[in-house]
Amino acid sequence: MVKDGASLTRIKHYLHRFVLWWATTSALWHYEEILQLYSQSCWDKTLGAYAYELLRDFTLSPPDLIGCQVAA
Repeated sequence: MVKDGASLTRIKHYLHRFVLWWATTSALWHYEEILQLYSQSCWDKTLGAYAYELLRDFTLSPPDLIGCQVAA
């Protein structure tokens, strides 16, 4: 998506939906944990920064994550 020139908003929205899907389909992974690990291990620093922004936004004011498992 970055190479294709997708907008920052579109990339962040896609990443949010993907992480939300992953967290809701797995009993082992949580939204925050996935974003944290992704941002720390991402080779592309821009994409890692997007994940960090989502994590920051989530911790400041959790979005409506119906069915999402949130780590305590």
